[in-house]
Amino acid sequence: MSSNLDVRVAELAARYRPLATEMLREVIRIPADYVDKPADLGVDPLCGLYNHEQPRLEYLRQKIIDIKAVRRPEDVFFD
Repeated sequence: MSSNLDVRVAELAARYRPLATEMLREVIRIPADYVDKPADLGVDPLCGLYNHEQPRLEYLRQKIIDIKAVRRPEDVFFD
C-alpha cells in the first residue's frame, strides 16, 4: 500500500530526474577543463581532487540560482 507521501516522492523524483542527470554529468565533466592545463594559466590542475572543488562549487551555485531554487542569489554561498 502506497501512501500519499510515497506517491508524491515518486512524482517529484520523476520530474527532477533529468535535471539531476544533467547536473551530475556536468560536475563529473568539469575537471576535464582543468587537469591538462598548466597552473600558470590560472587553472587548478588538481581540480576535482580533494579540496580542489572550486569550479564544481561555482557551477552548482550558479545552477541553483538559474533554476530559481532560492529567492535571491545571495542566498547561495559557500566558504
